[in-house]
Amino acid sequence: MTVGHYVWVGNDLYDRLADAVTRAKGDRPLRLVTVIVPSRGAIRDVLQYLARHGGVANTRVLTLDLAVGTLAAPALAPRVPLPFPYLAASVQKGLADEPGVFVDVADQRITAEALAAASRTLGAVADPSPANPTPLVRDMLRVHTAAKAAHTETHYLPHEAHTAATSRIDELGEVVCFSRRLRTRERRSFSTLSLHVGS
Repeated sequence: MTVGHYVWVGNDLYDRLADAVTRAKGDRPLRLVTVIVPSRGAIRDVLQYLARHGGVANTRVLTLDLAVGTLAAPALAPRVPLPFPYLAASVQKGLADEPGVFVDVADQRITAEALAAASRTLGAVADPSPANPTPLVRDMLRVHTAAKAAHTETHYLPHEAHTAATSRIDELGEVVCFSRRLRTRERRSFSTLSLHVGS
């Protein structure tokens, strides 16, 4: 697997994409190529363009999240990704059972929503524990740990998906990145997947 083809936004964007896919396939027109796009809407546009320009045979077009999901799902089966509503319900239950420092606001809906959002973000990190947490952070981590523990048998978190995807990264074949410049989170995801993005 090689990631050496990166297509930046410009007037001739799709022409450069077709050229990058052709270069990635080299002398083997059926070589597997995965095109990473910025959004699900771009998948359709890219597939249509490549279909009209001869580059669609054995070419997958995925967002970064879809690529991670495609690689991770078989490795982590029968567990499935943890849906946010399940996580939010577990956070709400954790607050009701043991509110800790959130005792004065535990019954307010926004508290559970904020902690669930924080827990979803923390799910991207294998060990989110800081060295010297404040009481607030300590209780937030306690709620997060209890919420994710309620689902570990049946569901997996984003950090587990990225780890599993890393072990199967070669299944993407040649990779062409078709996007605007990557945001910081996306750069971390590429780094997590051990991808080297060429210019």
